[in-house]
Amino acid sequence: MHKRLFFIFFYCFLSPLSAQNWGWSSYLDLNIYQNYQQAQLLGQEGASAGQWLNLLPAVGLGVYRRGRHGQSYQLLLATEYQPFAMNSQDYGGLGSLSFPLLFRAQHRFSKKEIGMGGFMSLGAGVQWSRIHLYDRPESLRQLPNPYFYSWVVELAFGLEQLVQFEAKQKRRFAFFFRFGSSELGAETLNFGLRLGFDKPFSAPFRQF
Repeated sequence: MHKRLFFIFFYCFLSPLSAQNWGWSSYLDLNIYQNYQQAQLLGQEGASAGQWLNLLPAVGLGVYRRGRHGQSYQLLLATEYQPFAMNSQDYGGLGSLSFPLLFRAQHRFSKKEIGMGGFMSLGAGVQWSRIHLYDRPESLRQLPNPYFYSWVVELAFGLEQLVQFEAKQKRRFAFFFRFGSSELGAETLNFGLRLGFDKPFSAPFRQF
């Protein structure tokens, strides 16, 4: 799967297009729900931890490139911290931390870049996660608790608004759903609300 992701990235992100336009991209995610399950360790089923309504937003930053006909491409790295993620039925500790690295292809339904219009994006990449960061029971503290990876896919849809016509700065509000798994049995699930921003390299950074 990772070879396909690299091929899609190089084709969409680096192929020569006359309409290309590069810039910064950032976003804030409010996770309505997330749940991570560890990869299998020493033949044992991995532990899991989840949390509803995380009030600490995930923060993502990267670059984007505009294409033709309302299309754009983004490469983003984010940090997500859930301080109260836990498994209430089989308590193993509190907290989770993850770092999703995603390539997204986005399509705006309205080809005219004025005002507000709907959009949809499809993303894929890899996510590194760790659960039970602290308050682990004494019986579990000697067991390994490493980061684990999962190959993730993401779907998002919402509204996009052009906020500065000359600089072509944009902001968007969306609902997102991201799911991942790995060959070792790890699984990750996130869904929630997103506020995103795009700003061309040519615009002053203070206007982000």
